Amino acid sequence: MLSDKEGKEIAVILKVRYEGLQVGFRDIPPVYLFTDPVTGSTFAGTDLEDTRQKLQDSRIAFGKA
Repeated sequence: MLSDKEGKEIAVILKVRYEGLQVGFRDIPPVYLFTDPVTGSTFAGTDLEDTRQKLQDSRIAFGKA
């Protein structure tokens, strides 16, 4: 299993709560789970840019962008 260090770093950069590594085996890319403190929504991301986009999409959906 891969380290969840990247997920923790993403959470600090985006100011979201890090819930943990969901998948991270050798042949499967890691999927990190986060919770947005602004909307309360939980979402998964695979890297910084993917997570940033999902955070933005979530806030638009909740009218908080």
